[in-house]
Amino acid sequence: MTDRRPAGPLEIVAALAALGLTLATFWHGLTVYFCWGGCDGPTATEVLVHRLLTGGLALAVLTTLVTAALRRGRWVFLWHLAVAAVALVVALLTAMPQIDWDGSPPPPPGPGPDYVPCYSGSNDCVGG
Repeated sequence: MTDRRPAGPLEIVAALAALGLTLATFWHGLTVYFCWGGCDGPTATEVLVHRLLTGGLALAVLTTLVTAALRRGRWVFLWHLAVAAVALVVALLTAMPQIDWDGSPPPPPGPGPDYVPCYSGSNDCVGG
């Protein structure tokens, strides 16, 4: 007989949450970056949703790994480790570089307050 304990409700809920949040993070990344027409980048709401999804995903994955390690379930721990690797890849692929970066170029500087326009045929031009 084996002395391993079966998975508890915390591990089961965390494992289901890890799988669901991995899919939700991937789907959210697709909806943010793949759009028809021009995209300005993620909105503030999309950035917040991304942070909440990846935070919940990290918490769920860590919970599954800790609970499997505490009950010494080797094969289940390896399974949770594989799910953690997939979750990490999904989180890295859907990371939003626009969170801290503004992709629009700055506007060109305008003329100064002492600027005098130079018109053809006038004698007001600087330098002749």
